[in-house]
Amino acid sequence: MIARKHRTALVYTAFALTLLLTACSKLPKSPLKTAAAKPEPTQPSAIKVDVKTGGPVVLTTSAAEFQVTPDGYVQASLLPDGQKKDGRRLSLDQPNVGAPADSDFVRVGGKDVHFTLDFQQTQVNEAIGKMGVGKRVEIPARPLGPSGTDLQRVLALEVYDKFPNILLSTVEYKNTGASEVAIEKSVNQRRRLNARLGDAKARPWEMWSFHGASYDWGKDDVVKLTPTFSQPNAFGEMVKGGYGGGIPVVAFWTRQVGEAVGHVETIPISAAIPAKVGSDGRLNTEVDFAANITLKPGETSSTPRSFVSV
Repeated sequence: MIARKHRTALVYTAFALTLLLTACSKLPKSPLKTAAAKPEPTQPSAIKVDVKTGGPVVLTTSAAEFQVTPDGYVQASLLPDGQKKDGRRLSLDQPNVGAPADSDFVRVGGKDVHFTLDFQQTQVNEAIGKMGVGKRVEIPARPLGPSGTDLQRVLALEVYDKFPNILLSTVEYKNTGASEVAIEKSVNQRRRLNARLGDAKARPWEMWSFHGASYDWGKDDVVKLTPTFSQPNAFGEMVKGGYGGGIPVVAFWTRQVGEAVGHVETIPISAAIPAKVGSDGRLNTEVDFAANITLKPGETSSTPRSFVSV
């Protein structure tokens, strides 16, 4: 019963967010000019943003905490609800140690290009739009390598008061060199999850999961993970038996906490949210966009809007 509630909360929250953005994007525009409507009075966002010079950047809402660590991993934690005795933050996130752990990067020339964040240049602004009031945080970054990679990056994060469990993100890449840069794909919301963080008796992969992709006809979309679990979860691409579609969301949960990742674009796009249990027993997932774009000198490109929910 508890696991079912976590699944419902994660998936329905993400799905409701998608529906909201879709509905807002289809509002008709009146051809008649009328007197400007008086804007409704709004209160400043209650979301707290704490920026450290060398990192991290921490966004705290009424229900969750999203921390951008110095290595670029975006960690999501559920805050205590006031009824838990130990008052611990709950999370499944366990970034990899001793290897690049940033949640967002690109592939150029067959090689992954990772970035280091410049926290000193972080900008924090109020965000007011279709989803109400919130905070928008922009963090620039420069490439770690390989040498000769002329890309600059800006990670933009948005959190809204009405959706305190969800962090939205887009990443802008700019070609700062004198020659073209061909981006093969962008990786977003990369996560490494460990069930043992919430339950010391659990094995790292012991989580239930939801997979929104139309992967195979008749295949369950809610499954319990195994030590050898692997699924590509392709969207907008050819898959076994036809063309892949579905809900661009995957979710993972235990009795204590759950996380979901996906994208909220309102048009069909080519993407994948692969999920695989590694040799260390941790669950690895990410949101991949097949960019296949070439940036001329000075040009920029932004990724579709992705999210993590806790």
